[in-house]
Amino acid sequence: MPGEFEPALTGGTLHGRVLAPGHLDLAQDVDPASVLVPEVLRADGEECPRGFDAPRVHGGRLLSRIEAGLPVVLG
Repeated sequence: MPGEFEPALTGGTLHGRVLAPGHLDLAQDVDPASVLVPEVLRADGEECPRGFDAPRVHGGRLLSRIEAGLPVVLG
């Protein structure tokens, strides 16, 4: 529907810094487990079928939670 926000699902790899609210304090060396809910973290050796290129983050579960309106960050 026009006027609604829908993320563009395109392929590729994001390089560089991530724009995020300052209160999240997402420094490059921050453990994702300290800022993200456990449901979106990957277990050691677990693959992400969507090819999400972020350390320890399962892109499929992250996107599903965002689409469902569920929180993805702690706090």
